[in-house]
Parts: sequence; structure tokens; C-alpha cells
Amino acid sequence: MPGPSTELVSNALKFTAGVNFAVGVLAMAAPDIHVSLLFERSSPISGLMLRFHYIIWAFVAAMGVGYWIAARAPENELGLILAGALGKLAFAGLSVEMFISGHAKPLIFNAVLFDGLFGTLLLWFAVTRLRGATPRHEDPLEPEV
Repeated sequence: MPGPSTELVSNALKFTAGVNFAVGVLAMAAPDIHVSLLFERSSPISGLMLRFHYIIWAFVAAMGVGYWIAARAPENELGLILAGALGKLAFAGLSVEMFISGHAKPLIFNAVLFDGLFGTLLLWFAVTRLRGATPRHEDPLEPEV
């Protein structure tokens, strides 16, 4: 079964690039508001937790830049796309777990839906392209079977 078209993935990458960059920057600009919207926490974050918050959301914004660049030629950026897909799916799964365990508010399901859908699309694209891009016979010194 063929994977999604390059055009579809390019457009999806542009969209997720904008969302990642915007959400990353906004989460860093207003960490207490961000945390209070998504998570069950009444006190402001500080110290080590604040620093982890900045690390995570700076990386999310940086991935937005990477997605924007990858949108030009997604077939040439499969490593970044695969890593991004796995990250998005991990975030979606962990967000569901946080909700079930009482640490996240229902608003987290916006992120679950967004990251789950885009992560699945990007994973599908990367896996189908990697399967098709890998020659069956790679060693020129060994005879073909």
C-alpha cells in the first residue's frame, strides 16, 4: 500500500511547523499559564521543573523549524520526519496516561488529537518511503540471490 503523497506531507509539515513553533514559544513565554491550562497543578512551576519545561518547549519550537525545512523536500528528510513522528506519538500516549492518572486536564486531548494524527501521518510516510528507498541488495561485492 502506498504511503501518503509528498504534497500532503509537505503541507502537513508546514502546518505542524507553525503550530510547534507557536506553541513552543508561547509555552516558554508564559509557563505558568501553559501548565495551568493543561495540567492539574495549583502552584507555579519553578526551579528544576521550570527548566525542564523550557527544555521541552524549546525543543518543540526547534522541531517546528525542522518541519518547516523538511516541508521543502520531505523525501530527503526521512530521519527528521521519523524522529518527529515518534516524538509526537510518544507525547500523545503520555498525555493520555497523564489524564488517566489525574495529572492532566481534558484540554490535553487537543494535543493528543493533533500529535496523534500528525504523528501517524508522518510515521506512515517515513516507513513507506524507507521501505521503498532501501534496495533489496545493498552489498556490491555479494552476488544477487
